[in-house]
Amino acid sequence: AFDAYSKAPDFPAKSKPELRAVFTRMRHMVPKVFPGALVISAVFTIWLNMLLINSLLKRSQIQAWEEFQFWRLPDFLVWLLIGAILLLFGPSGFLPVLGINIVLALSALYFFQGLAVVTSLFGRWSIPRPIKFLIFFVITIQAYGIVLLAILGVADTWISFRKPKLNQPG
Repeated sequence: AFDAYSKAPDFPAKSKPELRAVFTRMRHMVPKVFPGALVISAVFTIWLNMLLINSLLKRSQIQAWEEFQFWRLPDFLVWLLIGAILLLFGPSGFLPVLGINIVLALSALYFFQGLAVVTSLFGRWSIPRPIKFLIFFVITIQAYGIVLLAILGVADTWISFRKPKLNQPG
């Protein structure tokens, strides 16, 4: 890829050292984060299959799993995430690589929990389906939306956004 970019006719020659540095860093980093990326793709595939199977079974009045809006990770996983973040600050070697892979995998899981929170809130607020689709589309095509949903998923561990409102006698 470096050769293809650097030999392009409109590529500025003074940018060649910067491009070489980027590709060198990528060559060292990609193998380190590959296990985390593999877990993310597996989790995404499993989640997609579960949603598809649940929607197909729902048509036949069977529900294999509870609705996605009620899905929640066990609370103790947030401590694993915090521990993995602390590993990132360790000395270079195996521990930071292990930490980044755990952070990547758990961030994907917390993204889905954040998505469940948003789905639950949309149901509570009776948002029309086309607007839901548009909002989900915008969230997933930009990186900040994905990160914010993961943070929302982590925050849902301590602040339960989906708890039902209690009717207080007035």
